[in-house]
Amino acid sequence: MATSSTAGQVGSPKDLYRAGNFAVVIDNVMYASFVGCSSIKMEMPAICYREAGAGQIVRNLPGRTEYSTVTFTQGLTDSQDLYTWANNLLRGMDDKRTVSILQLKSDGITEAQRTILSNARIVSFCTPDYDAMKQGVAIESLTLSFESLERVVRREGA
Repeated sequence: MATSSTAGQVGSPKDLYRAGNFAVVIDNVMYASFVGCSSIKMEMPAICYREAGAGQIVRNLPGRTEYSTVTFTQGLTDSQDLYTWANNLLRGMDDKRTVSILQLKSDGITEAQRTILSNARIVSFCTPDYDAMKQGVAIESLTLSFESLERVVRREGA
C-alpha cells in the first residue's frame, strides 16, 4: 500500500475573502459609498427532450443563460451621479454602463478579483425611508439588470 503526504488532499488552502471588502466601479468611476450588494445569480435552465426511437432516454440541452438583477445599497450623499443615470433612462436614453464589483483582499486595498456586469441599466432606484425617530444613516438602493457577466481573478505577479 502506497503512502503519500498528499493523500486525501484536494488542493492547497486558499485565503477566503470577506464579504465586506468590496468596491464598486461604474464606467471607471469608483463609488465608495456602497454598503451592500445583493448576490448575483446566473442560471442555465436545461431544455429536456426525448429522442425519437431512444425509448425512455431524455436528453438535456443547455438553455438560454439568464441573469438575476443585482441591488446595491448606499448611504445617501449629495452626489447626483446615480440619480442622473436613472433619470437618463427615464427620459428614454439608452444609457447602459459597465459595472465592476471588486473583491478586495484582507488589506481592504488590493484587488483579488472583479465581477464585470456588461451593459447594465437601472431598473429601480429607491430613496431611503425617512423617519424622525431613526438615528442611522439614510440608505438608498439601486437595482440593475445586465446582459453579460465576467469574473476576472487577479493572479500574484500578473
